Amino acid sequence: MATWQIVLIVITVLLLAATIALYIVGKKSQKKKEEQDAQIAAAAQTISMLIIDKKKMKLKDSGLPAAVIAQTPKMLRGSKMPIVKAKVGPKIMTFICEGEIFDRIPTKKEVKAVVSGLYITSVKGLRGSAEPVVKKKSRVSTLSSLTVSNGDLKFHPATTAYSIVVDKDVKSVSIDYEKTNANAKVIYTVDGLAINSLKNIPLKDGGKEVIITVTSEDGSSTTSYRIAINRADAELATNVLGVTISGGKVLSAVSPTSYSGKVATDVDKVDI
Repeated sequence: MATWQIVLIVITVLLLAATIALYIVGKKSQKKKEEQDAQIAAAAQTISMLIIDKKKMKLKDSGLPAAVIAQTPKMLRGSKMPIVKAKVGPKIMTFICEGEIFDRIPTKKEVKAVVSGLYITSVKGLRGSAEPVVKKKSRVSTLSSLTVSNGDLKFHPATTAYSIVVDKDVKSVSIDYEKTNANAKVIYTVDGLAINSLKNIPLKDGGKEVIITVTSEDGSSTTSYRIAINRADAELATNVLGVTISGGKVLSAVSPTSYSGKVATDVDKVDI
């Protein structure tokens, strides 16, 4: 038998032995955990407590009894644990909390907790729920940046209408943007037709009007950015694709050469 075959067999046997050993250790650990869970469940009792404070800290700084710390494996003593300080009756006590519910425990509030020794396994609010706080969705519907390849676009989030002219030999443009809020939704149209990408927008028909519509995460606000793009030699370069007055208000087209719109009664001048 060749040497490499012997080496391969030895490696295979060692890997097989390691796999079996890990399986046995895993089964023992699982069985031990199940026994510990059963002991915790058997000793569990429901008590009312006023949560004073909670924090993740090392056991030596937690204020737990020395006997509890001494019984804790040394490798865990330096790890930060979820610690809860609460008032139970007239006493101020320190508990270790189940990690899965630690973030849901309210402070400065009376709760009903299931406790096994000094270990909190679950909690339910007595006055209001102890459900996690739902993060409020953003109302922001703007872009933080906007650029057009081969074109000079001076962007500002509050300005929603732009007009640029590219060189006559430019056949297409690409538009890049960044959302102010990453969870906002964005859709695009070119000359009124929905598209899936702002890459390589063809300019073979002359001028193009690109509209980028941003909808806030909570759906309460929408902002549309209009970009009129013309080639220097395109016939449509002399056409007006849109008219905007100061304040970002887009006027409505009455005819190809006529636009109309309303302004506040105290406005005495506008920029077009």
